[in-house]
Amino acid sequence: MGVGFDNIEIIYGEWKGDKIAYQTALADLNTEKSARIAADNANAELIKANVALQKRIDELEAGQPTPTPDPEPTPDPEPEPAPTGSAPSGWDDARFAANTAIAPRSVAGGTVIVNKTITSTSGEPLISGNGGYTLRNSRLRGREGPRVGGRGTYILEDLFIGFKGVGDDHADGVQVYCPGAAPTIEVRRTYIKSEGSGAATAAFFCADNAQADVLLEDSVFDGTGTPHGGISFWNGPGDQSVRKLRVRNCVIIGGMRATGISSVIAEWTNVRDGNGKLIARP
Repeated sequence: MGVGFDNIEIIYGEWKGDKIAYQTALADLNTEKSARIAADNANAELIKANVALQKRIDELEAGQPTPTPDPEPTPDPEPEPAPTGSAPSGWDDARFAANTAIAPRSVAGGTVIVNKTITSTSGEPLISGNGGYTLRNSRLRGREGPRVGGRGTYILEDLFIGFKGVGDDHADGVQVYCPGAAPTIEVRRTYIKSEGSGAATAAFFCADNAQADVLLEDSVFDGTGTPHGGISFWNGPGDQSVRKLRVRNCVIIGGMRATGISSVIAEWTNVRDGNGKLIARP
């Protein structure tokens, strides 16, 4: 028969005159006592293991770096007007409505000028630089347009450039003058217009051994009344104005001068005169 700690006094009272019964009850009691001690020991080990596990968890959490909060996002720059795919219609084109006026200037390499109106009657270049610059979504008017004055990359996009020489000027819409500098020049969606006859050379003039890499794209070069017309390149002995020329989807008005450049023309696609007639590759 089984006994337990809770009924020990009852057992002794009932069986104290029966030695065998008493010894049997006592043996059962010792067995239960041993089982309870073993259970208590097991429970103590489990508690100890749980304490050790929690301590290790605390150590690992303490050793982890504090999460770094995500940085505040950098504000987006003021968006530039999206390219329209075609050159401006003229000085009053709607894309220039928000432009602000600045004075003509010489700029450091890498300068970016956007959404500006630049005028002058001084005869000095409206923008000039040695080292490359970007001129975008702007309108310019004066006796001399932008000048490329040295090595570097020059980006001219979405512009109207009106030029008109005075007296003994040799005015150009864009003038590339940098002997031996080998600049890269990219003109896109730009309307260069001669606004008076005489005292001018060309809408886009490149000579004097500039050795330029030139791209003309989606643009109008109106050299009406100038001696060299819409574009002017000259390659001859010891004088390579252009080392690579690509012209695509352009209108050239007033004729052109393209001497000795056939070997450097990498592309001549859809180039037309003011009447829409295709101009043959020089």
